[in-house]
Amino acid sequence: MSNLRLIGTGSIFPMVPGRLSGTSSGNREPGRRWQRARRQIGVATLAILLLILAACGGGAPESFKGTVLSPQFPAAAFELTDQHGDIVSMAGLKGNVVALTFLYTSCTDICPIVAGELKKVDGFLGNDAEGVEIVAVSVDPKGDTVSAAQAYTERWGMDGKWKYLVGPEEALKPVWDAYSVAPAISGTPQAPAPTPAPGSVDSLRDGIAATYDIVHSAPVYLIDRQGTRRVIHTLPLDPEKVAADIRLLLREK
Repeated sequence: MSNLRLIGTGSIFPMVPGRLSGTSSGNREPGRRWQRARRQIGVATLAILLLILAACGGGAPESFKGTVLSPQFPAAAFELTDQHGDIVSMAGLKGNVVALTFLYTSCTDICPIVAGELKKVDGFLGNDAEGVEIVAVSVDPKGDTVSAAQAYTERWGMDGKWKYLVGPEEALKPVWDAYSVAPAISGTPQAPAPTPAPGSVDSLRDGIAATYDIVHSAPVYLIDRQGTRRVIHTLPLDPEKVAADIRLLLREK
């Protein structure tokens, strides 16, 4: 046991000449090299552990808030006219994330709700809205003229923030069918009533008596930059969740 030394309490290590017990400068140098090597190994090991923790501890990838469509089909092709009288096609929207829904300008029930929520979506997106197209397709080919669409757009403060698309029934119906909207007129068609100001209960009540209703669904479809239908949001809409899903699509390559 002549070359063993007790270190601390209860730990016995063989003495290594020139590393642990030497006192001369010649004997201390190998010990210093050994300590430096141990520190380098420790630093490298710590770096690897941090990388592993970053990979495993970052949580699952963020998932969509709406209903993910499966199977995923290409968005239906169309050519319709927006509130400025310009032709808009689905092909021309590729490269942007599209939030697409269905409205009509004299609607007094769900359309004002959807329009208001889409305005909030645009607000939540902030600068990200530059890569997004919000599109409202008319379900009222007789009442929704270009001028009616422009007036409705201005009333909701959405000019430059969405495209309100109108057209004849033969151009609109294939789009309705592709998205299972199936609008149906309830009551006797009359001249469209003025669109109530957002939040005006009295105007909404007056409008109900002044115009006909078109029964229709108003889902919001999210279409990716390649033109594929990916996610659907239905009423009641949560504008924050819609905006979050749009951002996920914007992050995709």
